[in-house]
Amino acid sequence: MKCGRRPARSRPGRPEEGGRGRSLPLVGRVILCAGLRGDDLAERLEALGARVEPRPTIAVEPPADLERARRILGRLGDYDLLVFTSVSGARSFARLAGADRAR
Repeated sequence: MKCGRRPARSRPGRPEEGGRGRSLPLVGRVILCAGLRGDDLAERLEALGARVEPRPTIAVEPPADLERARRILGRLGDYDLLVFTSVSGARSFARLAGADRAR
């Protein structure tokens, strides 16, 4: 089935019923979600009848130039503040900094 198309059994505009008479207003809907790690959004959508397909939109990769990154790490004392804009960025930094200190 292609994303966004409803299966033949779906009835748009008429929610189907699940167990215990619960309404399933999203039956037949495919919802693409980015970044669902640690979030119960996918489970809540599925409980309403949706089929959730994760679609990562960001790839976290190591620096292209590791030597340059290590040189920058060596100069962190020159800065008053270090700000991370994501948990992934902070974790990547910690791994790189930890690997650098182990040498």
